[in-house]
Amino acid sequence: MVVLLSFISCGNNAVYEEVRSVPSGGWNFNERIGFEYVISDINSAYDVQLHIRNTKGYSYSNLWLFIDTKSPDGKVQHDTLEIALADERGNWLGKSKQSINSMLVPYRQNVKFPARGIYTTTIQHAMRDTTLSHLIDVGIRIDYHSQK
Repeated sequence: MVVLLSFISCGNNAVYEEVRSVPSGGWNFNERIGFEYVISDINSAYDVQLHIRNTKGYSYSNLWLFIDTKSPDGKVQHDTLEIALADERGNWLGKSKQSINSMLVPYRQNVKFPARGIYTTTIQHAMRDTTLSHLIDVGIRIDYHSQK
């Protein structure tokens, strides 16, 4: 896997952002895409979003994911998440440019991390197909929670 973007941004609320490419042959069910990040401020609340990019050749209107987050003390939080990528008419949600669709999807909002240290989040697809084609990138973004 290739890291497309990894930075800490000073100009906005981003604490961590990383996007990884899905293998060109497709994303196999057994392949986990992992992210490792440091949380040092446990008094602040955060918003966690997932970044998904797919081509318009993707066969489904949704994407089911298994998400595991391991805290510094070794505890693991398991989640299952469904992301709607298209509406009931087949129109892609998010931002589309030519044949590529991109979305930032809220995952966890106004969350406090329980401990300082290194967290690891792994994402695995949970679709019926063993290998998913036409997914390009999967990423995670963590921002300080903003009061809207």
